[in-house]
Amino acid sequence: MEPPKGFHLFGGCMLEIPSTEELAEASRWTATQWNFGPDFEQMAKRDTETWKQLGVERPHHLLRPSGP
Repeated sequence: MEPPKGFHLFGGCMLEIPSTEELAEASRWTATQWNFGPDFEQMAKRDTETWKQLGVERPHHLLRPSGP
């Protein structure tokens, strides 16, 4: 049996399995570039402001990702 080429999300939509190098690069970037607390709060604020500018009112229910 051939190993899976990705994660089947739905229908014909697949998410490719990242290579070891891609995972290592993502880990390095995340550790040095993303501060989960303040950065997430800023992203959530910008997201809400952008939707408001487009005339869309929606509840503010973005979940903070787990992490340091």
